[in-house]
Amino acid sequence: MSRHRLLDRGDLIRRLTAGDPALVVLWGGGGSGKSVVAAQLAAAMGDDAPALWVRGDGGRREAERIWEAALDAMLEAGLVAGEGRAAPRRAGDALGGAERALEAFCADAPDRMVLVIDGVEAGREAGELLGETLLQALTAKHGLRVILTTRSRPSRLLDLDARMLVPLREASSDDLRLTPDEMDELLSQYLPEASSAERERLGALILRETGGWPIAAHAAVVEYAASGRPPLATRREFVSRYVDRLLREADETRHEALCATALFDEISAPVLAGVLGLEEERAAELLDGETEVGAGFWEEADGTRWYRHHDLIREELQSRAETELGEGRMRELHRRAAQEFERAGKPVFAMRAALHAEAWELLETLLLEHGVQRVDRRAEHVGYRTLSSVPQRVRDRYPVIAAFALIDEYAFPRGRLDALLSGLKALAGPRLAAESAKAGPPGAVASALRMVAARLSGNEDLAGRMAVRFEAALDQFDESEAPQLRNAIATGIAQAGLTHLHADRFDAAERVLERVGPGLEAGTSPSSAHVLALRALGAAWRGTMSEAGDAIERCEAREAPHGWHSSYVGAGYRIAAALLALEADDLGLAEEHVEALAPHEATIEHWPYLTELRALIAERRSGARNALVDLDRRMDRRLRRFSALPARKRALSELQARLRWHAGLTLPRAMARQQSLVGVYALLASERSEAARMLLGTLQQQPGPGERPRRRAELLLLQAESARLGEDTAAAIRFGTHAVEVMSEHGLRTPVLAVPVPGLTALTDLVPRLGPLALARPVPPPGIGALTKAERRSLVAVAEHGTVAAAAGSLFLSRETVKWHLARVYRKLGVSSRTEAIRAAADAGLFPQKTGEEAG
Repeated sequence: MSRHRLLDRGDLIRRLTAGDPALVVLWGGGGSGKSVVAAQLAAAMGDDAPALWVRGDGGRREAERIWEAALDAMLEAGLVAGEGRAAPRRAGDALGGAERALEAFCADAPDRMVLVIDGVEAGREAGELLGETLLQALTAKHGLRVILTTRSRPSRLLDLDARMLVPLREASSDDLRLTPDEMDELLSQYLPEASSAERERLGALILRETGGWPIAAHAAVVEYAASGRPPLATRREFVSRYVDRLLREADETRHEALCATALFDEISAPVLAGVLGLEEERAAELLDGETEVGAGFWEEADGTRWYRHHDLIREELQSRAETELGEGRMRELHRRAAQEFERAGKPVFAMRAALHAEAWELLETLLLEHGVQRVDRRAEHVGYRTLSSVPQRVRDRYPVIAAFALIDEYAFPRGRLDALLSGLKALAGPRLAAESAKAGPPGAVASALRMVAARLSGNEDLAGRMAVRFEAALDQFDESEAPQLRNAIATGIAQAGLTHLHADRFDAAERVLERVGPGLEAGTSPSSAHVLALRALGAAWRGTMSEAGDAIERCEAREAPHGWHSSYVGAGYRIAAALLALEADDLGLAEEHVEALAPHEATIEHWPYLTELRALIAERRSGARNALVDLDRRMDRRLRRFSALPARKRALSELQARLRWHAGLTLPRAMARQQSLVGVYALLASERSEAARMLLGTLQQQPGPGERPRRRAELLLLQAESARLGEDTAAAIRFGTHAVEVMSEHGLRTPVLAVPVPGLTALTDLVPRLGPLALARPVPPPGIGALTKAERRSLVAVAEHGTVAAAAGSLFLSRETVKWHLARVYRKLGVSSRTEAIRAAADAGLFPQKTGEEAG
C-alpha cells in the first residue's frame, strides 16, 4: 500500500479488537488511513486464520460482486476443498445474485477466516444490500471476522438491531486521526537523531496544522525528513499544492477535463466526450490518466467505467473550477452534462446538472419524466445545491419545480408548515394540471406528483382524485413500456396506496396495492418492500388481522429486506406489527416495534397512525388520563408543524374525545353536535345515552364501517353500551353479541377499548362471550422481570459506574444506545429517574449482594 514505512497503530488496533468483534467498520473520507488500519487489523484478528482482501467497486451489483470476489480469492488460495458451491466460479460464471453468491461463500468458507472488504459505497442501494448480506454471513459463520472500509457511515450495519445481532466496533475519521504518541513514534522512525523535545515540538506543529489527518501528517513527516523544510501548513494546503501541480502541468484539454470531471460525483468516457465535445477514445484516455492522480473507477454490467475523483481533490478542483473556466463555460458544461447523463441512464445526475446550470425548462422536463424523487440533500458538501434553494421567482414560473421543492422540504422537515401550505398554488398550475390529464407514463408521473404534493399539504380531495387518475393512466400504458418502468410503477402504486390509507379508504388502498402483483412484491427494490409494508398496515388498521399477520410474515421472511429500520419504508411494517402485538396483549413487543421508529419519528408521514398507537399502548400501561396527556402533547407538537389529511385528523380527535370520556373529564357542549364519534362520546359523557344511540345508528349507515371490521366492532360495542345505559337490556345483548361475532371472525380484541372498564364489565355480564375478548386494562408496570438482558446490563452498568459515559465504555456501546436502553427501563418500571430505577432494581434483587469484606 505504500513504499514508505507505515506506522504501527497498536493502541487503535487493540481498542478495535477488544471483545473479539465479528465486524469492524472503518468509515471516513479518503486519506483517513482506513486501508492501512484494515491491513493491521486483519493481521491482529487473523492469528493463524486465513485472511482475504476484496475491493469494492461501487457498482449496482456491488453486493453480488463482493461475494463472488471472495469466492474467487478462496479458490485462488486453495481454501475451497473439492468443487463445493463455488463450482460455477471455477468456470468464471456468475452465480445469479448476491443471495446465491452469499450462500456459496457460507457453504465453502473455512470455519475461521478474516475477510477485508475495502472501499464500498455504503450509501448506495447496493451498499444497503451488502450490509444485509454481511449480517447474514456473520450470523451463519461464527468463525468469520469482517473488516469493512467505506467513505460514508453505513447506518444499517451500525444501527441498534445490527449491534444486538453481532458484536461490532466502528471507527470514524475522528477516531482514525493520529494521536500525539503516534506522531512521536512516526517521527522517531524518520528522524531517529532528533531529540525528544524536538520531536515533541515538531509533532505538535504537524498535528495542529494537519488535524491529525494520517495521509497529510505522514506526507509532512516524509517531506521534512527528505528536505528539512518545515511541514505543510494544513491538509487543505497539502491538497491545494497537489492540485496546483496538476493544473500547472496539464495541457489545455486535460486542464478543462480536470475541472469538468470534478463538477460531478462520477463521470464516464461517453458523458465526458459529450460534455467537452471530444472523441470518446480521447475522453477515455484522459480519464484513464486520472487514475494515477487521485481517481478511481467502477464498472457497470455492460463494461462502462464510471470514474470518480478522490473526495478532497474533487472538492479542491470544484472550488477552483469557476475561476479556471468562467461562469458561462461552467453553465454550458452543466447543461451539456444534464443531457449526457440522461442518455447514459443517470437521471438523478442529470437533474443535479440541470439544477446547477439553472436550466429550468430542462430540469422541469427531467422531473416530470423521471418520477417523484429528491434530487439532493447534501447541502453541507462543497458545490451542491438542492431544490429548496431554487428562488421563489423560479418556483412561481415553473410549478413542477415548485411542487418537487415542496415535497423535498416536507421529506426533511424544518418546521415550516407555512412554506408547505403555500405550495398548493403550484398544484393549480395549468401546465402540471394539463400534464396529469395525459395518457400513459406522462400522465401517470404528473398525477403521482400532484397526488403526493396534495397529500402532504392536507388536500384530501385533490389527492384522492389524482390517485384515481394515476390508476387510470396505468391502464393506458403500452405493454412494451411496463417492464422497463416496473420499479417506477411500484413507486407510484405505493404512493397511491398511501394516499388512500391516509384518507381511510381501505378498499381503494387494497385495490391499488394489488396491482403490484406477487412477482414484483417479492422483488428486492425499496418500492416493492414499501408496497408490502403498506399492505400490512392497511390490513391491521382496518381490522382484518389474519391478512395483516400474513403480510407481516412476508415482510419478516424477505431474504434481503429494505428499510424495516427506516422511517419511509419500514414505518408501515412496524406500526402493523405493533398493532398485531397489541391485539395479542403483548405490550412489550408492541413497544419494541414503536421504539424502533423513534430515531426517525420526526420524518414519518404515518405519524397520525403512530400517535394513535402510542396512545393505545399508554392507555393499557397507565390508564386513560395519562394516555390523554401524552396524546395532547404529541398532537400539539405535530399539528403545529405538519399537515395531515382530514380523515386522520378526525381519527385523532375521536381518540382524544374517547380518552376524555374514559378519564371522567367534561367535553365541550359543542362536541355533542358533531356528526361523528366525537359527538357520541360527548353525548355519553353528558349521560344522554339515547341521543348517542341514535347518532351511532346514523354513523353505521354511512359508507366506511362496512369495509372496516375494527370500526364496525367499535360502533356495535358503543351501541351496546348506550342501550345498557338506557336500560334496554335486550338491545344491549343484541348489539354486544353482534360485536363479539365481528371480533371473533377477524381476530380482534382492541375494539373493547371503546367502552370504559365499568361499562365493559357490565356488558360482559350480559354477553358472557365478550369475556375472553376483553383486555385487562390498565396493566401495572411489569417490573424487573420484563427487562431484556441488554436493558438489565445497561442499568447495572450505570449503577456501578455512575455515569452513562462510563457505563457505555464498560459495555463497549455508544452513549446513545445506553440512553435508549435506560429510557425503556424507566417506561417498563413506571419510574421517571435513574435513582428510582436503581432503587426498584435493588429491591427486586437485580444487583449481586456484596460480602461483608467487599462492602468494607
